[in-house]
Amino acid sequence: MQRAAAYRGEQDGGLCRRHRYVRAANPLAECLARYMEPEYAAGLAVWLASSACTSNGAAYSSVGARGARLLFGVNKGWRRADGLPVTPEDMSPNIAAIDEAPPGFRAPRGVQQEFAIVLADV
Repeated sequence: MQRAAAYRGEQDGGLCRRHRYVRAANPLAECLARYMEPEYAAGLAVWLASSACTSNGAAYSSVGARGARLLFGVNKGWRRADGLPVTPEDMSPNIAAIDEAPPGFRAPRGVQQEFAIVLADV
């Protein structure tokens, strides 16, 4: 697969970095090309496999020079004061509390958005 990606890259000016096809014409890809090297993911991977790792059941992201835990959970949300069932009419006026994310939480909708977050923090 890597050879096929490398061949494709040679044909249209792109690069193949460890099974990831990256077009050199993409400015974001150019900035991140060095982060595609295995040593940027190795630290987290080795730690997860080591006896020093006390984490259980968590998922992590290793992008660039950053490690981050992937979160799936619930926020405080909103509750009706009268204890009755939530109605569709309750949703719109309370959606801000229902959707509120914890401080520092980000929800990229793909790998490119996650890379953009990492670059913005540099």
